Order: sequence, then C-alpha cells, then structure tokens
Amino acid sequence: MKKIIDFDKMFEKFISSWYKDNAKNYKSVEDMEEDAPNVYLKWIETDNFELSCKPKDYFKDFTEKELVSALREYVDKKVPVSDILCDTIVDNANAEKELVSAIKQSDNNEFTILCCNMLNEMQSTLPLDTYIEWITSDKDSELKEVAIEILTEYSSVIKDKLISKIDGSSLETKKSLADILCREKDEKIFTLLMELFKSEEDISLYAAYLGKYGDKRATDALIEKIKSDEINYVEFLELKNAIESLGGDVSEFERNFENDSYYKALKGIK
Repeated sequence: MKKIIDFDKMFEKFISSWYKDNAKNYKSVEDMEEDAPNVYLKWIETDNFELSCKPKDYFKDFTEKELVSALREYVDKKVPVSDILCDTIVDNANAEKELVSAIKQSDNNEFTILCCNMLNEMQSTLPLDTYIEWITSDKDSELKEVAIEILTEYSSVIKDKLISKIDGSSLETKKSLADILCREKDEKIFTLLMELFKSEEDISLYAAYLGKYGDKRATDALIEKIKSDEINYVEFLELKNAIESLGGDVSEFERNFENDSYYKALKGIK
C-alpha cells in the first residue's frame, strides 16, 4: 500500500506558488482567497510529479480494505484527512461493509465518526442497528449524539424497532429515543413524551418534543406548567412555542421575567 500523504500541506505549497505567479490576475487578496476552491479543483486534476499521478487518483488502486486502513492511519498519525481519500471511499460501493465493520471495532472516536459520516453520505442503512445499540447502551456520549443525528433521518424506517426499546429503558435512553421519534406518530411515542415531560427533568426540551409531535392532548399539561411561578424564562419560551404550535393561546400567561437570570443573559442585561 502507498504511504499516506499530507495533501493539505502539498496543496498549501502549490497554492502559495500559484498566488505568486498569478497575483496580477486578481484585484485583491480577498479575490485570490475566494478563488481557492477553483484552484484546488484544478490542482487535483493536474499530474503531480511527486505523486506520479493526479492527486485525485492517488487512492484509485486501493482496495476497500486498504482505503479504510489508510483512513485509520491518517487519524492515528494525526495527519489531516484529505477530502481526496474520503471521496474515494464514498465513491467505492464495496467500502460500505468495511466501514460498518470498522465502526463496530473502532476504539477511536474521531475515526469512528469519520466512518459514520461517510456511511451517511453513502445513504447506507447497514449501520442503523449498530447506532440503535449505541443509544441504548453505555456508549460514549459523543458517539450517541452522532447516532441520534443519523437515526433521526431514518426515524420512519426504524420507528417500530425504537418503540420496542422504550419499556424498561433508562431515562437517558428514553430521552434519546424521544429525540429521534418525536416527529413520528404512535400512541406509545406520545405516552413516552408525556412521561418525560411530567418527569420535569428537562422542561424546555420535553416541551419542544411535544410541540414537534403535534398532539393537542398535550395542551392541558403544557398550560398547567406554564402557569407555574417556578419556571424560568427559557422554559416559558419553549412552553409558549409548544402551546402555540398546538393551536393554544398563552396571552393570559405572559408575565415579567426581568429578574430572571436566563432572561438577562438572553437580553444581554448585566
């Protein structure tokens, strides 16, 4: 396998020379910087003596296994991961299974997230069960966030699988499930959202979930909470947004929050 290349450093060297040779063609430094993406596209399509090929073709002969191994080597050696490598992997349909295998075995979050992002760009559904395992386990919170973001895009496809995970789950897992499912319709989802809202663990977040779900049956509970003198300004705003999105009216509950720390922070008052 070929050695890994710091393409960023190579391009910086190229574009520095390019600017010197072509400065007369630009009216300002800003114009030159604005043209950098076009210069990059020309560079990757130009034969490179050091590489013995065009930069865009450097990884062309790598197997899918070698491509994913190269990605891990970039991360381990802290060399900037090139778009050239990422694009080559995404364009290789056979790399999908290698990426899925990699995220299951990886012990490096940066590498794992790069693989997840590429799988998502490939519109792969192969890792969805793995992501579900992550959000329902003690997996690292950073990876859970990535999993939630991707699973949300496929919420209608995996709805039943996620619903089956609700009963017996921890509060943290239920929160993740609600985040993904709050736009899907099912009585079990509504029950989950109401349970979380009544827990008062995170009033703002759970009010927002109920607003997204869009069931008017939640209105009474939301109104009861917005009446409370115990809520802060941020909670009031989220409750208001949720109630109004369900067709309710909160005008009679408007009040002064000038002494509220959240109000002061949002309004820039010291």
